[in-house]
Amino acid sequence: MPKFHVAIDDRIWTKVARRLEGQGLSGHPADLLEALIVAAFTDETPKKHVGDTTISSTSIMLTLGKVRVILIPE
Repeated sequence: MPKFHVAIDDRIWTKVARRLEGQGLSGHPADLLEALIVAAFTDETPKKHVGDTTISSTSIMLTLGKVRVILIPE
């Protein structure tokens, strides 16, 4: 299974974590990020409009801003 290193700016992650806490989601950052990714990949709910607050791959990318993902060589 491939392994990845994900780098998110501390300021951006703090902002995201606050928003998630407001929705009742908290925990270890890696667990939260994993849950967001799983939700984005499995969400089949049609979006009503661009400003929909439902977690989706688009909303995650817009919220997180610049995310750097690096494949770790085996």
